[in-house]
Amino acid sequence: MATKSSHILMSFYESEYTKKYKFKPTINRFKCQYAFAAMIDQFGMDDSKAVIAYWLGMQRPPHKADDLIYNYEKWEVLMRQAREDDAERKRLREETKRRLEENNG
Repeated sequence: MATKSSHILMSFYESEYTKKYKFKPTINRFKCQYAFAAMIDQFGMDDSKAVIAYWLGMQRPPHKADDLIYNYEKWEVLMRQAREDDAERKRLREETKRRLEENNG
């Protein structure tokens, strides 16, 4: 069921979109409210906002609300994989640095 939180998330989407493109997106709030509510039910408000921010940060315009609504699960998986990849790369850099210090030290 759509709630006030779905409207809050839609407003977050609109504000982030406006920051990126310098104009407000045109969305059908009545149509989108249920999809945004489903996203909140599945991921929670904080993770839903993170998915929207990640999606808007991708270099794949245009960022239409329908693309987000129909594929938010895919964007969440990609966001999670990117975070895991970043953590693994950081671990490998630290391990490499440690090995170099051992060999040179």
